[in-house]
Amino acid sequence: MDIFKLIKLPSREPCPSKTSYFSLIAALLSARPIFHITSALKDRLGRCFLSKSFVSSGDGGSRLLSGKWGGMAIETVKILGIDTSLRSTGVGIIEARGSALRAVAYGCIRNKPKDPHSVCLEDIFNSISDLIEEHRPDCAAIEGAFFAKNANTAMVLGQARGAAITACAKKGLMITEHSPRKVKQAVVGNGSAQKDQVAKMIQRLLGLTEQPQADAADALAIAVCRFHQLSLPEAMQAKQI
Repeated sequence: MDIFKLIKLPSREPCPSKTSYFSLIAALLSARPIFHITSALKDRLGRCFLSKSFVSSGDGGSRLLSGKWGGMAIETVKILGIDTSLRSTGVGIIEARGSALRAVAYGCIRNKPKDPHSVCLEDIFNSISDLIEEHRPDCAAIEGAFFAKNANTAMVLGQARGAAITACAKKGLMITEHSPRKVKQAVVGNGSAQKDQVAKMIQRLLGLTEQPQADAADALAIAVCRFHQLSLPEAMQAKQI
């Protein structure tokens, strides 16, 4: 798996001044009852005072990256996105540091057309398990089931989803489900976007040198969709499955 460059995404909100930053922290600490600082607030504040060079704790998994002011730390989160299919399951892992995103690894789990279903399902389970073991994502996101007129197609897709979900659950990952329309809306801004549009936007968002294959791009898009939801109130986030 290739490692890709870290890129900075533009801030959606103006950064508070240094004075207002410390005033806000002081107010929060002195308030009764003590308020919980949400991840969205930490993101906004930490983004403004972090130096360009990040410092990793070197634990190999999720890390706290400290900025030059020393008073605010911002968490690094890795998200595994999965676009299930019996013959070509897309997988992609992104890493988010505040509002900056990068692709850690992505690709497809391909199975031959003549392989029995049982062999394909085993390969999906083992491949995703190996990917989790190697890159240690913090959570997983999978595309929601779509309406299929053909009952056999729906059943096969359900089996592939089951293999992928089981692999994540066995590794202790929280798994959320995201509808295709929600994913396209989060990445492209249009719930009816075509696959090629999604792939092009993913290439741009993650700073990839080339456009990823369609299934891999969909998996990365699912991970990006999950990332966008992390700043929302819990009630508005996708439910765990």
